[in-house]
Amino acid sequence: MADATADLPLAKRPSTFLLVLIVSISPLTMHIYLPSLPGLAADLQASDAQVQLTLSVYLFAVAVTQLIIGPLSDRFGRRPMLIWGLVIFLIATVFCRFATSIDGLIIARGFQAIGGCAGMVIGRAIVRDIASRDQAASLLGYVTMGMAIAQMIGPVIGGFLDGFYGWRASFDLLLLLGVVLLALVFTTLRETHQAKQSAFSPTALWNSHAALLGEARFWAFSLTGAMASGVFFAFLGGGPIISQRELGLAPVEYGLYFTLIAAGYALGNYISGRFSVHFGPPRMILYGNVMALLAMILMAILIAFGALHPLSLFGPMLLSSLANGLTMPNSISGALSVRPELAGTASGLSGSLQVMVGAMATVVVGWTLHLGLWPLITLMAVLAVLALIAGMTANALEKRASAAATPAPTHLQ
Repeated sequence: MADATADLPLAKRPSTFLLVLIVSISPLTMHIYLPSLPGLAADLQASDAQVQLTLSVYLFAVAVTQLIIGPLSDRFGRRPMLIWGLVIFLIATVFCRFATSIDGLIIARGFQAIGGCAGMVIGRAIVRDIASRDQAASLLGYVTMGMAIAQMIGPVIGGFLDGFYGWRASFDLLLLLGVVLLALVFTTLRETHQAKQSAFSPTALWNSHAALLGEARFWAFSLTGAMASGVFFAFLGGGPIISQRELGLAPVEYGLYFTLIAAGYALGNYISGRFSVHFGPPRMILYGNVMALLAMILMAILIAFGALHPLSLFGPMLLSSLANGLTMPNSISGALSVRPELAGTASGLSGSLQVMVGAMATVVVGWTLHLGLWPLITLMAVLAVLALIAGMTANALEKRASAAATPAPTHLQ
């Protein structure tokens, strides 16, 4: 059967550059202010746990919003939902910029996440609207690369802005980018969703989620990805403060070192793209999980022997992020393949689980940061072990499912 999206008029197809901007606004918003966490805490007279909530609440909001925004865009269209999301993002960013208390900043960050998440979810949906299945795979590669670049340069830009103008400057830049993006969307983006649903059914949405939650393989693959990403989010929450408090790094220096982590993740994804077909997702997941655990062991050994150097922290995290690049694409692929007819729901549900685990990890980090570096290392090691266990479980369940699907050999009488 022909793919209907292939017949979409060229005039309605947004540029790749616009799609990259749309999906990158959320990851950039999440990362750009990280080097400013210590200065933010001092200016607003906030505790470590309160400052961590500015990240945790953001992650929780993203986790919940992506379960809802996709179905809403199916019902009402991509363009109007994206415009409303960007409007919410801009209003929330203004409140972040002029926040005078940590509580006000935390609330504003939650709404900022809701608005920014619309770009991340709807941008991917637009890609599928405007391209056939094979074309979408190629286009998503460029879009995902844009997201990786945003994650990589966000802390670098934020570190420089903080060093010269203070922590509020990051929100000034986000406000400017948000205004430009809204103007581009409003003037150039046309509706790409040609078959809007006649009604939005919460019952149908729940039934799809319930069907997946009853699948053990879906849980195993999704938990593998969630625990693996939890290692990254734990460092995301504790790394800026630990590196500045324990290692004496300035915000600019932290931003530069953070590029090692982003580069490792990009390399891991590249390796997955090249070799996953040859080795298979289960083996790639195993390689990634083992490598991530070894990275945490290496970090613990270096710190235990008194090697308090930035590379003692960022070197193992480079290895861990590379491992994440091996694990994440393959665990997501496994989760989406359990019930192919529910791939869209599986994508939102597994993604929400990943962000939820990440958010909880940042909360734990916030509670324990005053104890120093070891609670952070311990938490990341525990998450790496759980990812390994979940990955091995997924592999066993996959083998069992394959064996059950293989017809028994027949013998001639």
